[in-house]
Amino acid sequence: MKKVALLAFALGALSVTHAHADLDNSLFGEIAREHGLPVNLLYSVALAESAYSSSEGISPWPYTIRTATKAYYAKTLEEAEHLLTDLLRSARSVDVGIMQVNLYWNSDRINDPKSLLSAENGLRTGASILSERIRSAPGDLELGIGRYHNIKNEALARNYGSRVLAICKNISYVIGGVCEQ
Repeated sequence: MKKVALLAFALGALSVTHAHADLDNSLFGEIAREHGLPVNLLYSVALAESAYSSSEGISPWPYTIRTATKAYYAKTLEEAEHLLTDLLRSARSVDVGIMQVNLYWNSDRINDPKSLLSAENGLRTGASILSERIRSAPGDLELGIGRYHNIKNEALARNYGSRVLAICKNISYVIGGVCEQ
């Protein structure tokens, strides 16, 4: 599995140019290019969806699982798989993985919900959804991004889109890069 780039706002000794290159040359960069997305934007959505704080900083976390009432941050793949199996027995709607792909709305996109616990599979699925949602709102990036989170309620979508764009602008300020193509 390719290493998921960690990007904390405290990048330490890395230069801004190096930090952007690291993100661009990571799994995020590869998948962003495949879907015609700016890498900073894909990373920002992942961060908004699954931010996890560790001793290495804040980064998206592939073993994040969320129900309507609680977020879980499993430490290992095995722990996340067991948790997901248990939650699927009782929860109507479950968000899974680094991009928090909602199984209620997107189960047709995957064969096995556990596959979303792979950073690569979660990013590919999330990037596909994100690029579709952005295309659904031509000329309105905030709304398109927001539809990743909520396709039916425009006010909630815009709130989310605005939050993701703010994260993206902060990341772009720190490491360089853009939020729009």
